[in-house]
Amino acid sequence: MYAEFIVERASRAGITQPITKHNYYVDSVRDLPRIIKEAFYIASSGRPGPVLIDIPLDISKNEVKSFHYPKNLNLPGYNSCFVMTRGLVLKTAKLINQSK
Repeated sequence: MYAEFIVERASRAGITQPITKHNYYVDSVRDLPRIIKEAFYIASSGRPGPVLIDIPLDISKNEVKSFHYPKNLNLPGYNSCFVMTRGLVLKTAKLINQSK
């Protein structure tokens, strides 16, 4: 029992921070849809990379009554590196072709 408590209280976010793009700690089952949607967006936008979703044992034992992804994301402090457009791809290809 004590060993389980120690493992549960270890700071997984602190341990994985150097190798993840973002870390989430789930406080409530109701937050899961929002967190999962945000985590997939962050993991796949810009330079793809891992996102940790830390779900404590007591939360993981609960049942999600209704699972609906939110329509909009609310990530005010997150900016992906850039948005790739067709024009940017063509400009990059032109510069590569012109290089010596």
